[in-house]
Amino acid sequence: MLNEFYNYIANNTLCFFQSKGDALQSGERYCLKLDTEEMVVGVDDALRNVTSQNNIQGSYSYGDVYSTFTLKISENMQVVVAAKRDGMTDDFLATLRNAELTENRFPILMITHSAIDTITSGTGDLAAKGMPFHAQSIIGKIKDDISKAQLSIADRTLLEVELKRKQSDRYSDKSSLFEYSDLLTVLGRGYVVDADYPSFSLLPDPTIKNMVDPKKITDRLNENHKFFEEINRVYKHGNIQDELGNEFDKELVKQIAASKKKSLPWHENLTYDLVKASQDKLKKNLDNPLEIADSGISAYHNSPIKYTFGEDSLLFVRCDGETKSKQRRKNVLIFNPDLKDEVTISIDTNIYVKSSWVEECVGATFTTSSKEVLLTVKPTGCTFAYVKIQDANNRIVYIFKVCVLNILPAYLENIQTSYILSLTKNVKNGKIQIFGLKDSLIINPNHDVKEVALEPGKVLEVEHDKTLNVLIGEEAIDSDTGTLDCSLKVGNIAIPLQIQDEPVKPTELTGISAFKLKHSLQKSLEYRTGNKIVVGTKEYFARDPFKSSIESEKFFVDNQWLAIRKMIDGVEEYKLDVAANVRDAYLRLLNELKTLRTVPSLAFYKKDSALYNAASDYVAAVEDNFKQLKEGQSLYNVDNQTLLIGCVIKNSDERTIEMSPLHPLNVLYQLKLLDESQVGEVRENLVEKLTALYLLPFVKDSDKNLYHAVEQKHSPEWRYYAPASNRRYL
Repeated sequence: MLNEFYNYIANNTLCFFQSKGDALQSGERYCLKLDTEEMVVGVDDALRNVTSQNNIQGSYSYGDVYSTFTLKISENMQVVVAAKRDGMTDDFLATLRNAELTENRFPILMITHSAIDTITSGTGDLAAKGMPFHAQSIIGKIKDDISKAQLSIADRTLLEVELKRKQSDRYSDKSSLFEYSDLLTVLGRGYVVDADYPSFSLLPDPTIKNMVDPKKITDRLNENHKFFEEINRVYKHGNIQDELGNEFDKELVKQIAASKKKSLPWHENLTYDLVKASQDKLKKNLDNPLEIADSGISAYHNSPIKYTFGEDSLLFVRCDGETKSKQRRKNVLIFNPDLKDEVTISIDTNIYVKSSWVEECVGATFTTSSKEVLLTVKPTGCTFAYVKIQDANNRIVYIFKVCVLNILPAYLENIQTSYILSLTKNVKNGKIQIFGLKDSLIINPNHDVKEVALEPGKVLEVEHDKTLNVLIGEEAIDSDTGTLDCSLKVGNIAIPLQIQDEPVKPTELTGISAFKLKHSLQKSLEYRTGNKIVVGTKEYFARDPFKSSIESEKFFVDNQWLAIRKMIDGVEEYKLDVAANVRDAYLRLLNELKTLRTVPSLAFYKKDSALYNAASDYVAAVEDNFKQLKEGQSLYNVDNQTLLIGCVIKNSDERTIEMSPLHPLNVLYQLKLLDESQVGEVRENLVEKLTALYLLPFVKDSDKNLYHAVEQKHSPEWRYYAPASNRRYL
């Protein structure tokens, strides 16, 4: 299919030079910069073919080391084509650029994929404004070609819709010819075939070919695109059964799952009509089933206005597992440190729940109102409740296992991501099961530590100002059941525990996935001791080099340093002399991060939050100081040093300046991202492009050495500077 794409580029390139005709000047140099060597080879071959077929191909040799072809523009004018392929080096291409090509000094067209700008400097860039492959020129040419092409109404509408979609996609590279390869391929061929549809994120649609109403065709294409994007996302990143099972019938879901198992494209042998029929079939056969999301569970005392148990601070919700049935078994753990005598748990539902649907309610009372179920628990220290809600029409059962503890959450924060409530309607035998422990359990952290060995039936007494390090030996676990029962005593409150000899594997979080997750959830992620990244009841971990980045950020936060000097044998504070108002604002930001137990790469600056206000004040303080500078005025030392706030200066073999997310420019960039919508939904490869790399100025160190920004992808909120004189970073 790419042959049509290459032919399109070749024909437009030839038309450009033919249109110039006698206006071409001897010795002119032109450049067509493409994305890959494969594209260079494809376009070069296409130009050879089209010039050969039209008998306008000449030849050129550079001594006896290189030969190529030319475009015969007129009797006395030819354009030498030099493509960077088959091992040609940048140096040799530069040699050809500077050579006098024959005694007529023919112009040269260089086709390259090189990132080195010196090769293309001083040339007529065919992608520059006014040239045939500039973004605006490409779009204009495609629009013109679509309007003039002999296309069916359906094909024409499809291409117009796809062009609009590309124009509205703010994250696509509109300057890249390859972004338009699918469109150009169709235009080069003259019609759309079924194999084209997936490249437009569409399912093949034979029916649309016979439609004549552009509006109806557009509506159908938009729904087709929605189907394709949803299925493709789940196929790549989701759980096919759980996520697609609610949208399409079993036959289609099984077919897609089978394709994934065989590593085949999921859309093979599928059409829009088949997928639409699958969705309609499911809607027809199923009523609107009961759905209860974790986010729809909240708790309060008296009323939500008077007192709320904060999500992920006093209220935690975990499911029994990842399958659909286990997702419907909710473990609700509520901490009640203010000793409220009544706790109301609100459960939002998608449909009206009849009282008869609440089949069992032990340890609590309930009421139903519209699309809400209210459970009321009267806590007495450690109180369990068990509730069963059943949607008999769709054979769906939700189980709510509730535990209310009249203690501070800090006592049990280390089980936040690894607990399940072992509970049936006989709530008196309820236990808090704890999974994933290796050899110890820390209770009430951040105090003086007291160690105690765990034994079956042992009562673990903990004081409010002591940390209890509970040592768990393999011999203490019952080899038959893989469990150990004990209890925790906080004051006069006894909490039954059951240690489960079952590992829990946390999920790795990369720099990009952390960026996406915090923007998707719109909340900060906690960074805890032992490389634990916690959000709600989920636990993640980081690997190097992202782990090293967030560890450096933790150094900043914990030590309240302005900058860090990194040496071979460790780190130390890099002293900076900055304005007092800037220092104070910076330290307030660090204190907010510390309060939230997070670091900048894991922090979300939610608008109007204390963290957002501290970050805004910090940026404003820096801006106010620089606003006082007059045009042409040299920077004072304090101004230069302000530019190093939040930086890690490395003075070993490879001298670098690593600009952490605490640098004012990086903080400002994150604040500006809040004005964008759906940042957390951006594809990972596009997150790499959400960078201020090419907006960053050059900087100088204390020795007046010049540094420029260089690319790195592991920590998207960091910016690296390297000496401009170091050729490794050119």
